[in-house]
Amino acid sequence: MDAQVAVWKIFAPVAAMLLGFLPAPAVADGCKLSQVASLALTTATDGTPQVPVKIDGSAVNLMLDLNEPFSFLTSGAAAQLKLTPAANAPEVVFRERAEKRGIFKGDVSAVTVPEIDIGPIVARNQGFYSASGVSFANGISGGLGLDILARYDVELDLAKNRLNLFDPNHCPGQVVYWTHQPVGIVDIEAMPGGTYHYDFTLDGKTIGAFLTPENAQTLLAFPTAHEEFALTHVATGVAPAGTNETVGALYRYPFKTLDANGLTIANPAVYLFGDENNDMVCDSKSHERGINHGYRCRGDAGLKIGLHELRALHLFLDFSEKKLYVTAANAN
Repeated sequence: MDAQVAVWKIFAPVAAMLLGFLPAPAVADGCKLSQVASLALTTATDGTPQVPVKIDGSAVNLMLDLNEPFSFLTSGAAAQLKLTPAANAPEVVFRERAEKRGIFKGDVSAVTVPEIDIGPIVARNQGFYSASGVSFANGISGGLGLDILARYDVELDLAKNRLNLFDPNHCPGQVVYWTHQPVGIVDIEAMPGGTYHYDFTLDGKTIGAFLTPENAQTLLAFPTAHEEFALTHVATGVAPAGTNETVGALYRYPFKTLDANGLTIANPAVYLFGDENNDMVCDSKSHERGINHGYRCRGDAGLKIGLHELRALHLFLDFSEKKLYVTAANAN
């Protein structure tokens, strides 16, 4: 059994329990887009966008995490807030993708948050995961993940540090209210591990991507670069470009366009990482096909669109329609 699928099966009963505590959005009035929260994001010392929330009245900053299936708190934050273990929640070990991202580094348990305020949204007896070994030195106490965010439609304007949440009950396609300028529309694909892929096109190749505002740079895994563009560490045009504390050595290649099916970023700053001979990465729109030596894609993404590019965009993540709407950040 694939490791990530196995982990998902372990977590699924607990995840269902945690989701049950969050209030469901109200039913919207006809086609009208109904906003339920508007949040001013803050910035961590390393530049990561943070969502300010209150847990039992205490102000806490959570990392905006658009590809982690579960919201979580560091074990230190859970202890400081004196949170108790969630009822009937087994202690499990979460490794693989989350460990690679530097989130979970050890045993993972579930804790109950008696009350969490996310702007005007108030949830009581909400479950969060808590990971031992996790430590943030930049003022972040955890992450706000898809178990909460994907219950709403999400507008993200990082140029203005604004996160808006909307009722998902609205007429299809009627979500881009801020401009009449061109709009890119990207398919959102739900992955088996509880994450989502967004199908962007890089220099003519459609690649499954994550949106990763926690990364300063936009990152492309070398297995993807190798398969789609025949790039290696020593290929013409590839040059060393420093290091990243999570993925290691970085390289640059002069890609020309990053396209969101109607909206294009010219000369995107894409950094290559990893080993071109490693086949364990999802690298195309056909995520369930066997690639290279038979590895089947289960939730990672070859392209990770980082903060530098995201600040140039205004996004509306319509999870109810499985569409991502993209405009330029300055579109009005």
